[in-house]
Amino acid sequence: MKRSEYEGKALDRIDERKIRKIYSTAPTSYPIFSALETQQDDIVILKLFDFNYAFSSSTMNGSSDEAEDFVNYLCKKLTQKMRARERLVKPFSMNFELAHVFSHTTKDHTIDTPCDVKISYIHGYILTTADDIHVFDLYTKKFITTFSIPDCELLYMSIEENFDGNNNDALFFDCYGHNCVFKYDLKRLIGKAIKKESHSCDFIWKSETIKQPRGMALWKDCLHFEENLLFVCDEQDNGSILILKSSTGQTIQTITSLDSPYGLTFDDIGKELFVSMLTSIEVFRKDNKNQSWVFDRLLHPETDEVYSQGLIYDKVSRTLISCDDETNRIQIFQPKNGSIIKEFNGDIFFPDSLCLNEMTGELYVCQDDGVKIFR
Repeated sequence: MKRSEYEGKALDRIDERKIRKIYSTAPTSYPIFSALETQQDDIVILKLFDFNYAFSSSTMNGSSDEAEDFVNYLCKKLTQKMRARERLVKPFSMNFELAHVFSHTTKDHTIDTPCDVKISYIHGYILTTADDIHVFDLYTKKFITTFSIPDCELLYMSIEENFDGNNNDALFFDCYGHNCVFKYDLKRLIGKAIKKESHSCDFIWKSETIKQPRGMALWKDCLHFEENLLFVCDEQDNGSILILKSSTGQTIQTITSLDSPYGLTFDDIGKELFVSMLTSIEVFRKDNKNQSWVFDRLLHPETDEVYSQGLIYDKVSRTLISCDDETNRIQIFQPKNGSIIKEFNGDIFFPDSLCLNEMTGELYVCQDDGVKIFR
């Protein structure tokens, strides 16, 4: 690799300029950057700097705190990048070929009237709610364990990947009974459930009261996982969406005056929020001026009203997939103008929620008689 090709690849231009400014007055004896001068094209030039360098006010002309904060920020970005497990993402084929079924007739476990289904890629689990939460192996589809919360009917879920920066997933779920959202360390919770000790697993946090919770979705901060936000639908009192800090459960904003919000999902870059209402799908966009989410447009097909429940966004094909429990069908939309790309109404019975297996491109449909997997 030529030196001219390698320069600046590790950091973006803004970060590199900041680093050069920070170290411009550093002692010449300190090896902040070291490089091998050569005219050969096949030698890689490696630049190194010490994250633990003791900044002093004299060295940094009074800006040591700012410099140290920035270097810590870079170190954190590097750590997150190195620990991240990249996976190839596949789109849904739209063929609707039945591949597997979890239902009350499943040999090794019974599922009656499931409500939601989610996937943990890091830990290799499929989770589905049917009053309790039932856990299956992502690859073999075999039953692993089940767990419940006392006096609580478990409803909808969301998974936060790598919530602690150490490749551990967190599980959010809402429930009737407690009328709130819980956050748990998923690995620890399932480990306790396998030992029949799930009752002794403490939650990370419990939210304030949510009168009639429904679907939820996680908005991910691209730099700081501590800044992730959980969006939760509440059908009570004309409907609203509560925005919670995923790290603490604190409600920081509420989108109000909505018509029975039920399911929701984000586009591939987190700029648009799609929400299934009573008879429509509405799109919200983030207003960067006041950091609030505002109504942008109705997503209406050329036909009549849409009775959507669950929503999922296909990041590869950039399409919006919706399940309609009024007409027992799956619809795939073009998310910009609402035009229908494909409909499927075969062997679908009161669909409630959807999940897309990004590794295989399989669509999981949670319906009244079980969970069906289409490829």
